[in-house]
Amino acid sequence: AAATFSRLKPAAAEAAAEGPAAVVLESGLGAREASARSSSHSAAAFAAVDDAAATALVSLAERLAEAPFAALVARLVGWAAQAGPTSGRVAALFAAVSAAAERLRSVFAPFARQVLDLALACLETEIVAVEGGEDGGAAAAAAPKRRRRADGSAAAAATPATTTAPATTAAWLARLRTVRALHRALLYDAGGAFADPGTVARLLPVLVAQLGPGAGGEGRG
Repeated sequence: AAATFSRLKPAAAEAAAEGPAAVVLESGLGAREASARSSSHSAAAFAAVDDAAATALVSLAERLAEAPFAALVARLVGWAAQAGPTSGRVAALFAAVSAAAERLRSVFAPFARQVLDLALACLETEIVAVEGGEDGGAAAAAAPKRRRRADGSAAAAATPATTTAPATTAAWLARLRTVRALHRALLYDAGGAFADPGTVARLLPVLVAQLGPGAGGEGRG
């Protein structure tokens, strides 16, 4: 797909981005999720598919005008978010975002805003161990739960619910790749198209929380 997209002329790329290209990218980015329960696929196989999908996205980005590429990114973000903030889809999407930020540098900065809410949702989700190990939590990974403190105190009643997700490989990979993608988006944002004061104010406490033990949510997990 990446090789095909790289040969498309701009007009053809824009037409493809409205449907066929997005379907191909979703298929590639969703490979990890679709085969999560299969022992016949190695980590290397998943990595190869992720890399190919990321390369395809970059190839399209280099040929699309701003509006159609923004629409493509928005579609992919919505598609990934449907599976939950720590899903395999999110892990794959942020691998592609990271590759695009690395290749396009400051050109990608405005589009990084489109993934900000999903990135924050991923990093603020508390990853918790589940009974039965990773297999026991795989089915629940797409539906993170909201959890409140249950000590009966007034403070507990005022405490916002914490989103939790099972401690699967995909969940930790999603977090790693989200941090990596944000790092690259910030690193190459020379003009401040992404890292304006408001964005930094939202990101800073969440990124600092990742430095603590059991990072996630309020530093737990």
